[in-house]
Amino acid sequence: KLPNLKTISIPVVQELAAKDPDALPQRYIRVKQEKPASIKTISNHSNSIPMIDMALLYKDHECRQQVMEKLAFACQEWGFFQVVNHGILVSLLEKMKASVRGFFQLPLEEKLEYGIQEREGYGQLFVVSEEQKLDWSDLFYLITLPEDIRNMDFWPTKPVDF
Repeated sequence: KLPNLKTISIPVVQELAAKDPDALPQRYIRVKQEKPASIKTISNHSNSIPMIDMALLYKDHECRQQVMEKLAFACQEWGFFQVVNHGILVSLLEKMKASVRGFFQLPLEEKLEYGIQEREGYGQLFVVSEEQKLDWSDLFYLITLPEDIRNMDFWPTKPVDF
């Protein structure tokens, strides 16, 4: 069982942006010194999001090693990456994106029915103090694997194909 992490409730970013698209609350503004070191160094690298080719993992040892090095770089320097040649049908990916988009387009009241509890749900995670700088984003986090800890109570019924 995973430890229970407490999160302070904060306003939903989507609603803040809808109320005043030109306002950015101070809590979301990071001065240069506050940015993580890896964010500061991105300008020294290519402006392209790192792309990880999963098909290369089935090649020789040298290819696999290069992919692993690129993956480590992407995680350490960017914090994210794009995966290609993963074997997932484009039609399935598009259906998943449409379902997620549909969830985020629901009225706030419906999304809040799935508010953060026990590290899962809609909102923001890891907000531990009133002074903490926040990311300008909302999330919908679901634990999917291992299946024995998946909690379907957090899975929305709308959109119906979610």
